Amino acid sequence: MAFEVQHHARMLADAVRLDAYRAALADSVRPTDRVVDIGTGTGILASYAALLTEAEVYGIEYFPEAAQLAEKLARGSGLRNINIRNESSFHSELPAAPDVLVTETIGALGPEENIVELTKAFLRRYPSVRQVIPARLTLCAMPVRSPVVDTVYRKFLQGFESASHHGFDYRTIFDDLDRHSGTHLFTSDLSGAVRTGKETVVVDYRLGSTARSGFDTTISVPGGQTNALHLFFRAELSGERTLTSCVDDPMTHWRHSFVRVPANGRELRMSYSSRTRRFTLCWLSEVRAA
Repeated sequence: MAFEVQHHARMLADAVRLDAYRAALADSVRPTDRVVDIGTGTGILASYAALLTEAEVYGIEYFPEAAQLAEKLARGSGLRNINIRNESSFHSELPAAPDVLVTETIGALGPEENIVELTKAFLRRYPSVRQVIPARLTLCAMPVRSPVVDTVYRKFLQGFESASHHGFDYRTIFDDLDRHSGTHLFTSDLSGAVRTGKETVVVDYRLGSTARSGFDTTISVPGGQTNALHLFFRAELSGERTLTSCVDDPMTHWRHSFVRVPANGRELRMSYSSRTRRFTLCWLSEVRAA
């Protein structure tokens, strides 16, 4: 993984995300608290914390390019209590024990940026931490119906069909492409999607306590009008404050992730490897029908 400055631009344009974290920090940080921000990026969350405490705020950033930007921004803003550290949070040695840990190392579905492992490892080394923001992260699934899913699928097929020439015709493998499309995570704007079933909690992480993010589970999908399984995270930041990528809530830079439900799709086996940080999807009903 490399430093991508355009990704930070999209995150900084996400007012829903920033407002939620700023409010959670205001709820949690006391005037004498030492705060650590893991994956500080350009330092925006560290800067929010620095305005709330007189103590040191440590911004830990793995990528040197981002750390340099954060350092320059902190100095230019006049926030003298921000200490930017270009290092891995798994090996960082802070000069003083922190009281609050904040991190926005949240992937499109939640665990892909190692938030589970890094918070657990950090609290093992720094038990002084009183609060973790977010304290809980859940990955959820919800069956939906949306015309956007069909549009995305048509574009998926057209991408192959447009490359056909003479007798070399990709339409001959459309049945196979249909099956493969159901094992792919798509991201789009599903605003206005209609629920066709109940929300299911796929996995529930207690950050700072849960040791491993890997899982393997099966999700049942109702038939009828369902054409996608919407996958989203819900992060409990502080008290009643949450941040989510659910289609029912204001859209964030994560947008909306979904798996297209194929014609015979009724049970989806979903697994995640913390080692590779990859999801694997398989429709069991299709396997049994083959």
